[in-house]
Amino acid sequence: MIGTSHLEDEDAARRARWLGAGLLSWLSESLPAPSAVAAEIRALADRHPGEPMKGATLELGRPGLSPPRAALMRACIRSMNEA
Repeated sequence: MIGTSHLEDEDAARRARWLGAGLLSWLSESLPAPSAVAAEIRALADRHPGEPMKGATLELGRPGLSPPRAALMRACIRSMNEA
């Protein structure tokens, strides 16, 4: 039989929707909240007086940094670059 059956098409469409929803969920969960970014920038300014950007860059480069912490540091850097 050439082509796909109607059931195979529905299954492929269902998988695509599930994967798309999973990707959107993962992206939204991996982006820190603006309030968390602002709080971390203040903490960076305390830990690295006068140089929160340099502090964020240093902390981002540390070995063993967890993925959520790395995402927070990248968000802080983006926020400081935009300011």
